[in-house]
Amino acid sequence: MIHFIDMGQGSSFFKFIDVYWKAGHTGNNRTIHRLCNLMRKMNVKLAVVEEYLNLKKA
Repeated sequence: MIHFIDMGQGSSFFKFIDVYWKAGHTGNNRTIHRLCNLMRKMNVKLAVVEEYLNLKKA
């Protein structure tokens, strides 16, 4: 599934991290914080997130 997230004026990349970053613990957030800071400096308006759905039956 693909999600298109509006990241225009007033949107928080740090809330985006809380929802979509699956690092497991806060110590792994440094890399995504750097990327989010770069995206904000580049004036990014839209983020695209691809979600993997495991449809395989156990």
